[in-house]
Amino acid sequence: MPLSNTEFAAILNDPSKRIEGDIVWQENEDHSPCVEFRADVRSEAGWPLLRWDSYNPPSRLCPLY
Repeated sequence: MPLSNTEFAAILNDPSKRIEGDIVWQENEDHSPCVEFRADVRSEAGWPLLRWDSYNPPSRLCPLY
């Protein structure tokens, strides 16, 4: 089910969003030089959010998938 513009704006503007615990960088599953992390994002509103990011130390870039 797609989000409405109002719901999307509410998520972006929600100051209670947070990642609980430590972020742990791990080797990329495809064995590239990138490292990545995944973390659940919590909020008082209870949105089911996930933060995923990657970093390529040799080039300081990593493509977003």
